Order: sequence, then structure tokens, then C-alpha cells
Amino acid sequence: MIGGSKSYNTSTNLKRLGLMGTLQFRPTPNFTSSLDAFYSDFKDDSIKRGVELPLYWGGVPLLNPVANGSLVTSGTFGDDPATTPVEGVKGVVRNDVFQRHAKLYAFGWNNEWHSDDGWRVSTDIAFSKTDRNELNIESYAGTGRAGVGAVDDIGFTSGNNGSRFTHNLDYSDWNTILLTSPQGWGGTQIAVDGTTIVGARTAIITTASSKISFGSCAVT
Repeated sequence: MIGGSKSYNTSTNLKRLGLMGTLQFRPTPNFTSSLDAFYSDFKDDSIKRGVELPLYWGGVPLLNPVANGSLVTSGTFGDDPATTPVEGVKGVVRNDVFQRHAKLYAFGWNNEWHSDDGWRVSTDIAFSKTDRNELNIESYAGTGRAGVGAVDDIGFTSGNNGSRFTHNLDYSDWNTILLTSPQGWGGTQIAVDGTTIVGARTAIITTASSKISFGSCAVT
């Protein structure tokens, strides 16, 4: 039996620019100098849109189940009129944004000298640096905070090609779906004046940046 569903559509835009070059200089037959440079600009932007449905694992009653052996292949998760209180599926409409931008710089300088009698001297100097920034935003929406708002009846049919769902609520109607925490994942928020909001978290925003330099032995 299906326990829940995370149905998402993901759009990804990936761009990468890479440049590499070598400059070699030989002023005399005994001396050669080479300079190598590499640059990379990497951008990965993704948007994930979908609905998260807590079904059996969310404690929602299963109505009219149809089984094929030990596998429940169809049914409806929703409110059972014979029981109270009202129970149903409280879906979470999610829109997640993820960005990862990184730049890489690398340089190398090689010098080599050799004498006519067989002596050889060479030096190598290298430097590389990476700048990376990441942004992760998760937004949650639904019919209301945990314990508040309309619930849905979700029908399902499972087969060899996965599961298909039916629903009653219009998840594209902004008069029905509001920015909130339908499952109360954010916990209870209590203001200074004592006002309490149950499950108040509506979005998570995390950012990360790093700068790493190799060669100069510096990490910040």
C-alpha cells in the first residue's frame, strides 16, 4: 500500500564556461618559461515544484481498498463519515529553489634551464582559487496551518507504471492555497506578547559561500 507521495516537476538550467591557455617563452636555447591558466564559471539553477501528500504514513483513513493479493492497488485516502473528528489529506504545496554558482581560477608557471654540460634546473609555481555561493529556498503552502483548513480526499490506482492520483481540491487556486505550514513542521512560534502560532514556518532560506585558495595556503 502506498504510504505517501512526493510528486515534483524539476527544471534545471546548467551553464559552464571553461577557458584554458598556455604561453611559452624561450629567449635562449638553454631557458624555457611556460605559463598555464585555467578559468571555469559554473552555474546550476534548479526549481522544484510539486505537492507532498502524507497518506497512510500520515494516519489518514483508507476507504474502499482494492487488493491484489497482499498489495493494495487502489482506494481513497480521506475522511470517514462514520468517525469523528474530520480526517483527510493535508497536502503540502512546495516550491524549492536551489542555486549553486562557482568560479575556479588556476595558474601554473614553469621555468627550466639547462647548461651545455648537462646540468638542469627547473621550478614550478602553482596557484588555484575557488569561489562558491549556494542558495536554497523552500516554501510551503496549503489550506491552512496544522489543524486548520480544508482537507482533501485522494484517490489512487497503483500498477506496473506507478501510481496515479485523483483529488477534489484545486491546488492552483490561490484563494484556497496559502503560504503557511500545513503540517506544522516549523513548530510553535510564541511572540513576546504571548501570541502563539502553531506550525508557523512557511519557508526555509539557507545560503552558503566559501572561498578556498590553494598554493597560498589560505582558507576562509
